[in-house]
Amino acid sequence: MFIRIHLALPLENMALVSCVSDLKPGDYILVKFSTTNKRKLTYKYVTTVLQLMNNNEIEIQCFEATDEENTEFIVIENDISVIDISDIVGKLPYPELKKSGRQLKSIFPGVVDVFEKF
Repeated sequence: MFIRIHLALPLENMALVSCVSDLKPGDYILVKFSTTNKRKLTYKYVTTVLQLMNNNEIEIQCFEATDEENTEFIVIENDISVIDISDIVGKLPYPELKKSGRQLKSIFPGVVDVFEKF
């Protein structure tokens, strides 16, 4: 009998980001997106920094989980957003990159606490 235990990357293990200078292009960050409808949900996505902009804004590329454990992620094609520094939950460790067919997977050392829209 096997027991599978999943440990999310605790927030204290993610570097906190207080200003744009804490980031550089290529960094992986966990970002929150809040809905404005009456359900008021907050989604969390793994993203990578594409460009640092003026006024505490950051251009990001979103990823989606490819496994149930939320450790492996691939790029969501054409899903680029501009966020404010306040939307960042934390800076993630650099993942291992692994080619899988024609896709490049980003594999994190633990479960990432995402909440993605399906």
